[in-house]
Amino acid sequence: MPIQSIHEIPHISNMDRNYPIDIMGVLFNTEAHFDNPERPKMVFYIRDNIQIKCVATGHHDYAFREGFQNRGGRVEVIVVLKMWRVQSAFAGG
Repeated sequence: MPIQSIHEIPHISNMDRNYPIDIMGVLFNTEAHFDNPERPKMVFYIRDNIQIKCVATGHHDYAFREGFQNRGGRVEVIVVLKMWRVQSAFAGG
């Protein structure tokens, strides 16, 4: 599934403010590969050869840097992306 479009960073609720979010350079030199077609997980190679994992949860995808420590039982989120597909109705013309 190719990335069709990337929307703005979603609203961060009070609960999500514990996650430091780094969006600088995220859209540059980015390519996605599926690790396992059975599970919605991707590997993104983003700028400076930083490898992060991206786990799709519904409409949003949460990217986790490899080897980050858990903070209170949660992994540190470094970027949140919103992705969607072009609807087939538009493609049909």
